[in-house]
Amino acid sequence: MAREFNLGHFLKEYHFEKAIILLKEQLSQTSPLYNNLDFTLYRQSEIDSINITDFYNDYIKRDSLYYFENKFFSKKYFGVQRAYKTREFHFLSLSSIITYYALGMYIRELLDKKIGLDRENYKSKNIDVFYGGQLNFEKPQNSKIFYYQDYKEFIGLKESLTKPVDGKVKYAISLDIKSFFYTIDHKILFDLIEKVCTPTLKQRLNYNELTQESIVNLLRFFQHNNLGLPVSNQNLISSFLSSIYFSSFDQYVADKYLKDDSCSYIRYVDDFYLIFEEEATTPLENVRQKIYNIENDFSEYLINELNLSVSSSKCDRFCISDEDSQLAFLNASSLDSPFDLEFDLEDLYKDSILSIEIKDKQIPEIFDECISIIQKLKDQSSQLPQLSIDTKESAYLNYILILKACLSYSKSDEAISKISDSGIFKDIQAIDFILIKPKVFFHLMTTSKEGRDSLFEFIKSHLEGNESITQKLTILDKFFHQITFLISEAKNESKAYLITEFDNYKRVINPILIKIKEKDQYDLEYLNLIINSIDSNHPLSDFSPVYNASFLNLDDSISITQQIKLRRLNELLNNHNVCFNHLLNEFQSLFERVYFSGESKKASDIRLKMSDEHFSGAEILLISNFFERRNQNSISHTNENDIGVWGVNSKEYLEYKNNIAPLISKLNVSLN
Repeated sequence: MAREFNLGHFLKEYHFEKAIILLKEQLSQTSPLYNNLDFTLYRQSEIDSINITDFYNDYIKRDSLYYFENKFFSKKYFGVQRAYKTREFHFLSLSSIITYYALGMYIRELLDKKIGLDRENYKSKNIDVFYGGQLNFEKPQNSKIFYYQDYKEFIGLKESLTKPVDGKVKYAISLDIKSFFYTIDHKILFDLIEKVCTPTLKQRLNYNELTQESIVNLLRFFQHNNLGLPVSNQNLISSFLSSIYFSSFDQYVADKYLKDDSCSYIRYVDDFYLIFEEEATTPLENVRQKIYNIENDFSEYLINELNLSVSSSKCDRFCISDEDSQLAFLNASSLDSPFDLEFDLEDLYKDSILSIEIKDKQIPEIFDECISIIQKLKDQSSQLPQLSIDTKESAYLNYILILKACLSYSKSDEAISKISDSGIFKDIQAIDFILIKPKVFFHLMTTSKEGRDSLFEFIKSHLEGNESITQKLTILDKFFHQITFLISEAKNESKAYLITEFDNYKRVINPILIKIKEKDQYDLEYLNLIINSIDSNHPLSDFSPVYNASFLNLDDSISITQQIKLRRLNELLNNHNVCFNHLLNEFQSLFERVYFSGESKKASDIRLKMSDEHFSGAEILLISNFFERRNQNSISHTNENDIGVWGVNSKEYLEYKNNIAPLISKLNVSLN
């Protein structure tokens, strides 16, 4: 029977069944949204070979997952989201993402009545919230897994709620949250869940203080931090949990501001707007003071209740009185356009005032205008300032991908000749030029063999340089996934030709990446992930387990498994004082199991027993020093004045860990 402090106390096998169903549904997609590094790695991880019962019993039921660093890990790396925006991402191993999804399914089940009640309550108020998906607990395969469905409804509401009305002025308020996903407080999140969950579900699903602690430990394990949720491509669980985190603010706004029918509130993840209406005759200074009061009220709630920081300089106020001012509001959204990721969205802005006027224009003419926009960007790349493109021109370039006729034309011989003759992609020097509109540019640059080879040579030559590599790795990542997309779209001989071409690219680039890795530069995690996507034999973890799962799950091994769990967590949090003690406790517990039938003994007893059992002098000295150092560790005797603050640093901890590993291995062999 699972102990209350273990994940198996509340996470059950069926949560993992549902998690794998959801993940398989995502893996089955051919959409460009799922053509990314994370899902490439998951697709080559043989998810079909996982026996859910064995997985649950071996790793989850008794928390042994914390030990198996080769299976359960999270890699933090930095990638370029846009030309001038670098972002932290988290790659969770296949076993980790399954466990994270199972946690999401558990919380979705736990909040079932709360979510249903919110839907009912919000029907009578002007409030709509979205998180870019929707978990279906009963049938995970029917979950909404494409964020743009929510996004489409969100921008539709932005437009309909701000439609100008004669004699009225509409105002929209938006606050910018600093690093939202990275600053979500785990304790606040699960205190909130505890507060809103019904007593019946809490009891039935074993949700209590120990459960909260186990979940928080799991998130710390994935994040290597006390804050934040994993940020990765199409991570539906992070989107869901972030929305739960924001739900108390939603309720606060609904209770305080939405009693007035002239007020509306909409939210997509952390991008929210309060929209209200005033008579056109209302003095502007009165409206200004009202908005200022609301902004401060919102900021105080977000800071005090959710521990979120607001970037005041990025907070927006919009005054909407006519179509032009409404258009300015709609174009000013801080949200990244989904067009950067998805092709088939031609109807998203259809019949909207956001749609670009292309009436009576022929497709070749639209394409020529797009080339002119790209040429302007290329001209900028020889000047000092950062490249810039206005909203309308950026959206116009998106038409190459989202307008079916334009997309089809862009692949024609005529369009390819226009690209070549224009020279817009020849003699490129600036990396930020490619990253200013990556999806459009990667499409246009890979429509021909000549273009693909040229881009590959550009990437190859830059990777062989000595400068920082984050942006270069991002371009390589995006280039390879563009080729993968082309292969998925191609047929027969064309597909076979592209596969051969792709294999050649990988064969050439892999030694270069290995050489970069040997230089031990920055971004090694990102580099390792890319190398693994090219060569699945390249290890993402060099951990070799000493214990096996069956041993760690024995009743007699609970104390050892818990010591390992606490040691591993504190290693990731860089609490070396703490993990030093847990490492010695692990050794002592194992030694007592082997030689004293589990009976607790003093350090002197262990030293004498080691001598009796013919351990070497060096081994006995190591353990003697280990016990003495533990007694001097600043966390072991906090009330003794003569100890001082003599903490264990990372170098010292790793030295002890490496030296004691052979002894732990020897004891484990004796025990088994």
